[in-house]
Amino acid sequence: MRAFPGGRACGALLALIFLTLPWAVTARQVNDLGPAISAYQQGDYQQAYQLFEPLAKQGDHGAQFYLALMYNNGQGVEESTDQTLRWLRKSAKGGEPAALSLLGKFYAAGRGVKQSFTSARRYWIRAAKRGDLDAQVSLAQLYSSGEAGKPQLTKAVEWWKRAAKQGHADSQYRLGMMYDAGKGGLKKSAKRARDWWQKAAAQGHADAQLALARSQ
Repeated sequence: MRAFPGGRACGALLALIFLTLPWAVTARQVNDLGPAISAYQQGDYQQAYQLFEPLAKQGDHGAQFYLALMYNNGQGVEESTDQTLRWLRKSAKGGEPAALSLLGKFYAAGRGVKQSFTSARRYWIRAAKRGDLDAQVSLAQLYSSGEAGKPQLTKAVEWWKRAAKQGHADSQYRLGMMYDAGKGGLKKSAKRARDWWQKAAAQGHADAQLALARSQ
């Protein structure tokens, strides 16, 4: 898979993830897409494609997302940004959170589309409100970095909180930093900072471990 163009926006903020599964697979998708998912997981991409394609054409948003991944990663098919976007848009139109999140990354990086952080944010918000962890983290990074304008730490904290509650270690660390500094609309609290750092440190987050050591 080729890296995104786009300079600074593709550094700390963005990375098009080489995925093998959607962020969240519903029980319905497991039932309907089970054989195709199994083939995909086993690396039998030709069989997976043959199973996903008819379902995707029938409007199954999960199958559409998988086809987008396969075209993006060149798995069983020739890598194609156009085909990736085609199936991502179909899946996103149906409300598939993973497709919304990944489509946001395409707009943020300007891959196959005109770069637009406004569009990226719009897709990420839709996905994040559906519980998509990757979109929540992307939003927090977008708001904290000021890529789409001046930094908005209060909004960044909102999404770091949601991601942290889902167990995302870096979000837990950054939320701790916000409590430690009393920023982003949070009341300064050394205890809450340490609580979040402990959660992140328990997952091996090096910066959180260092922050804890320094807070003693």
